[in-house]
Amino acid sequence: MPIIRPEDIPYAAPTSKIRAFLSSTVQSITASTWEMIELDGETHDVDEEFASYKFTAKTAGYYLIIGKVYFDGIADTAPVLVGIRINGNVDDYTYTTQGTTADACPCVACVRYLSVNDYVELWGYHADPSAASAVNNEDVTALSCTLLPS
Repeated sequence: MPIIRPEDIPYAAPTSKIRAFLSSTVQSITASTWEMIELDGETHDVDEEFASYKFTAKTAGYYLIIGKVYFDGIADTAPVLVGIRINGNVDDYTYTTQGTTADACPCVACVRYLSVNDYVELWGYHADPSAASAVNNEDVTALSCTLLPS
């Protein structure tokens, strides 16, 4: 049986990928207003592309983009939305409604072509009559962007 040495394995350059989350504090979201989620923590950022609450592509290509926001205590039937903005423009979003007062965690996923310096932000919205909060936890309020192989 041949021995495989590390130098025999083809080197693959790190691919562009980040995962950022809301870490330091719960973020209050005003009723009936789209607000940018102020992501301030990272689980990984391979190519140092995450800063100032957004991902900025250093490599052009198709990216898998996934975002989710966990809202705390939404009134029954109040719609809750999470959206992706690219270069400041709404690109994709999803929503959910509750049958009773409860927490809600909508998730949006899409594949988009990003040029160099295109940026991606995570936004949240709810129509609860009062302010609701985006929960600060890396498992529930987060944005992931991964460059797909070409």
